[in-house]
Amino acid sequence: MKKVMIVVLCLASPMLYATNLLVNPGFETGDTTGWGARFGIGGVEAIMADPAPHSGDYAGRDFNRTANWHGIWQTQNMRDVTETGVNYAVSVCLRTSTPDPVNVAVTMQYEPTAGTVYDQIGNINVDNTAWVLFEAEYMMLDNDSTTATFYIETTGGTGSETAEIYVDDAVFEIPEPTTMALLGLGSLVALKRRRG
Repeated sequence: MKKVMIVVLCLASPMLYATNLLVNPGFETGDTTGWGARFGIGGVEAIMADPAPHSGDYAGRDFNRTANWHGIWQTQNMRDVTETGVNYAVSVCLRTSTPDPVNVAVTMQYEPTAGTVYDQIGNINVDNTAWVLFEAEYMMLDNDSTTATFYIETTGGTGSETAEIYVDDAVFEIPEPTTMALLGLGSLVALKRRRG
């Protein structure tokens, strides 16, 4: 008599899904929830056209700017949703009203005891011809600031001070692992026993 026992070990890990930490990242609420004009200067609105959104029904428009540092920011405190020592994936689709390229910067502002810190995540040249995807990795600064503000501004180029900035599909998240569904497929063991 033969007895065959097959053992299959399958070790799986739960899939980890990335979570966007920004509020109303694509303006799909149809309003400016989660966003505002930096320091209350200029205006921010959700738009459906001129230009058409990068995706979905809405995008954000930052207008009535008169200086490069006038921009658009998240109204939430990013310290409340992030931690130090973590690499975050940052991306945002950008466009401006200018025919000539202007430099647009994505920055995190901190308020430590020693004074305001502006830590630029990155920058990219943008104009009015098409949406441009900005992408970067970012680690929150480890300082005594209890507040951190995510914002977008211009830094230079012809017409940059008054350029309208258009924002869509903003992302600030922990990157999703490329594959976490299966850690291992175990072994196939056949045990054969004979009884006399």
